[in-house]
Amino acid sequence: MEERRGIQFQIVSRFNWSKCRAFILENIFMISSVTGFLMGIVIALIINAIGTPTDLQKDLIFFPAEVLLNMLQVITVPLIVTSVIIGVAGLSVNKLSKIAARAVIFFCLTTLLSVTLGLILVLMMKPGVSQDSQENVEEEDEMIISYTTQALMDLIRNFVPKNLVQACFQQFKTTVQEERAAPKFDPNTTMNATTTTMVLVRGYVMDTNALGLIVCSFAIGVSLHHLGNDGKLLLDMIVIINNITRNVVTWILCYLPVGVMFMIMRNVLEVYDWQTASKLIKFMIVVIIGQLIHGLIFLPGIYFLMTRRNPWIVMKGVAPALMTALFISSSSATMPITMRCCARRLKIDRRITRFMMPIGTSTNMDGTALYEVVAAVFIANLHNIYLDVGQLITVGVMAGISSLGAAAIPATGAATTLFVLNSIGLPVKKASILLAVEWLLDRINTVNNVWSDSVGVALVYHLSTAELAEMTEQNDASVADSDAQLESCPSEEADEFTDASSCI
Repeated sequence: MEERRGIQFQIVSRFNWSKCRAFILENIFMISSVTGFLMGIVIALIINAIGTPTDLQKDLIFFPAEVLLNMLQVITVPLIVTSVIIGVAGLSVNKLSKIAARAVIFFCLTTLLSVTLGLILVLMMKPGVSQDSQENVEEEDEMIISYTTQALMDLIRNFVPKNLVQACFQQFKTTVQEERAAPKFDPNTTMNATTTTMVLVRGYVMDTNALGLIVCSFAIGVSLHHLGNDGKLLLDMIVIINNITRNVVTWILCYLPVGVMFMIMRNVLEVYDWQTASKLIKFMIVVIIGQLIHGLIFLPGIYFLMTRRNPWIVMKGVAPALMTALFISSSSATMPITMRCCARRLKIDRRITRFMMPIGTSTNMDGTALYEVVAAVFIANLHNIYLDVGQLITVGVMAGISSLGAAAIPATGAATTLFVLNSIGLPVKKASILLAVEWLLDRINTVNNVWSDSVGVALVYHLSTAELAEMTEQNDASVADSDAQLESCPSEEADEFTDASSCI
């Protein structure tokens, strides 16, 4: 009896160990990233307990994380370009229009939902303080209208870059800057009074023009599709470059836990004013609740209503990408991992992944749009500035526009929030208080951005299965016809040769 129990215990222990080992091997990337995240927090707290590090020491700590971000961003351009070209070239024009329409509808719907949800939550949980004194300066209104127009024009300018090489590292953007006038002597106060005005500055900034690269890659993909066999050689070369890029991504993932650890260390060390951060707890709660509602209710609800499938399977499949987005706070740097999860773990057709994921990463930022709305209204409430219905609508529209053209890099929310504040006439300086919690909320925003892209890819793939099957059949038929033509060519040449020899 004891021997039988011992054998059963050994079988159970072996079985449990085998399952545990299989789970670790399957999720080694996520486990190692979480370990690096926790180690970064612990080491940073120990350093803070020992003494305050200098700026040079902080830069040295962040250096390995900076290398990680550079490695991820250097492969972003070839991955976007090759993925869009391959995805478009593999789709027929008629089917492509249907797939693109579904993607655009999903992106617009989710952005509208996130902006509306942010406005509702911030008005319910942090209502504005009504005051009669409200400044409405005509110059500020003109600047707001001018900036809104320029922001929309910037999108169109970036759609058609004048130089593809320049688009890899620069994009055209209108920014709002403070301009200080020369000091003037005030006889009433016997002091020199200086005035500051907000001006619009137009020009190129150091940032990848992802929209322009996507549009150009889209056009090249359509051209290669029309060329057929004539463009097959170039398409094969692009496929090879895409495969090389994905292999490089696999190598970078080995270094990711180390870079995450040093990145978290730097962020924890930067939060030196915990008292200021504690004042923003309610603001953080509003943002986090909004992100949870949008990410756990709205997006899964849309997926379930349209597909009648379990949305948590999609979340489980892209969990490594979501964890990476939480750690590095960059949806563009996370894009290679997101595409990898969609293709390998969720078995989504690569034609859909290559077509939608680069576009979604550059234009679909639900988390960032929600954060911008809440931040703008929060700043107004904090300074007892009343916002009417028209200003609230302006905030929502500007949040959607700014998130559409925002860069998918860390701390994007802090930069684009300044544009939203200017849209309702709030001084930019008043947003400096948000920097205390930007490092944390930006990570949560990025997770929702990546999650929305993943749900969109899975949803469009499910709705486009019929079109994909038809395209596969057409491609197989065309390949069969070309093979038949190749087989018939030698026989025709042989017949011509025999006819000629008989004549001789």
